[in-house]
Amino acid sequence: MREIARIYNKKILLYGSALLLGVFLTGCAPARQPQEQEALTRIVVADAPTTHHRNLYVAQEKGLFAKHGLEIEIIKLESLAAARDAVITGAADVFWSCPTIAIAAIAGGAPIRTIAQVKIPCTSVLLVPADSPIQDYGYLAGKTIAGISPSCEADKRAGGIFLKCGQK
Repeated sequence: MREIARIYNKKILLYGSALLLGVFLTGCAPARQPQEQEALTRIVVADAPTTHHRNLYVAQEKGLFAKHGLEIEIIKLESLAAARDAVITGAADVFWSCPTIAIAAIAGGAPIRTIAQVKIPCTSVLLVPADSPIQDYGYLAGKTIAGISPSCEADKRAGGIFLKCGQK
């Protein structure tokens, strides 16, 4: 029995010494050099600035994208249609738009798709159920239609159509 205890104690002493030597040598090793900062993922955003896209610019100014590993380049364009076209032609990775421009482009066969709703609620689309008695803008005669911004493409387009139909 004493022989087993002696062998066991030798193993403990050997492993313990190896562990202490490893700890000591690690402490004497040169300091680890910081790794190079990982490259940021670059995304080009095409945008026709409106008050509704303010959070894009605030996030950029506050460094929120960089904090999450993104380098965002914002290309400011004159219209949402130009922003859409920038994505279709490959000049931009994504475009920021009210749904109207996107839905019309997709319905027209544009090779794009929606990946996220940017804000909730989304206030730029006018839709009715498929079986609704409202068939076109003319059915809205006498109704008051509210828009959220004179800079919103959907409001501009709808406003022009509503005026042609005698809407308020």
